[in-house]
Amino acid sequence: MFARRLEGTDVLRAFNRYLDDYGHRGVGESDVMSPRFADRPELLLAVLRTQILAPTSATPADILQRQTVVRERALAEIRTRFGWRFHRWAIFSWWYRRLCRFFALREANRHHLMYYSAAGRSLLLRLGEWLVELGRISSREDIFYFKIEERADLLAGGSSDWRGVIQARRAERDRYATVSVPDTIRDWKDVARGTDTSSVVASDGIFHGIPISAGQVVGPVRFVRSMEDWSRVCRGDILVVSVIDPGMAPLFGVAAGLVAEMGGTLSHGAIIAREYGLPAVANVPGITTRLKEGDRISLDAERGEIIVQKQAGDLVS
Repeated sequence: MFARRLEGTDVLRAFNRYLDDYGHRGVGESDVMSPRFADRPELLLAVLRTQILAPTSATPADILQRQTVVRERALAEIRTRFGWRFHRWAIFSWWYRRLCRFFALREANRHHLMYYSAAGRSLLLRLGEWLVELGRISSREDIFYFKIEERADLLAGGSSDWRGVIQARRAERDRYATVSVPDTIRDWKDVARGTDTSSVVASDGIFHGIPISAGQVVGPVRFVRSMEDWSRVCRGDILVVSVIDPGMAPLFGVAAGLVAEMGGTLSHGAIIAREYGLPAVANVPGITTRLKEGDRISLDAERGEIIVQKQAGDLVS
């Protein structure tokens, strides 16, 4: 629909160029089942709409300038600490330049690798469409629930109960999605019995995690569990996610902050959050279940502290 309304405009041409370059990326893109930006372009447009209607005072140039200042200050401090040991500064500088280059290559490697993942997804979906036409399966996404050898058997006219297989595996996937597995299992029996008493609450309404990207912000909680939630993200929201996925990058220019249940300082998504200058805290176990949508929280990403200021019910009343 948007393509018809924007037909012939510079906006559509620029957006199509973006999809040509990044349409094969997405949230959870390592899983071939996960949709890509090209599958749901209207969600990207919703993010763009939010950026246009609720602009922020921080422009891309401002972010680059801030990053330059931080980088130069850090390098100056390192140089000072080396003192008269010039040979160590020379070695550090040599490694620093190469690491900067390798970090960029790391992202380029994943970017191009995802082309193949997206191509495989497209081929599987086309196969699914063909099997729907033959009446073998109900929807094209059902193709993802078959093993490779089962797909070959299915195409060869195998008479197994394919719909039953799909139903069973969908139920199994849904069941696994509800399982919460701790990062570290200290006593498996306690975890299995549900008697593990570990908690991230230092006191009432206060949570702690690992500082990822410095900054202090206050805003409402917005859960982002899939791309379907993107259209609900507003300027100033603090995103609460299970893990910082690199595919969430389009939201980083809209959100005020980020809290993740899992992750660390060197994860791919954490590095991208720092590049955006987005205040972020990670490794806060259970945070996605302890907070409610709309809770107003204070995020101190320098100390790794999250404080619930007002709960969603209090805000309504």
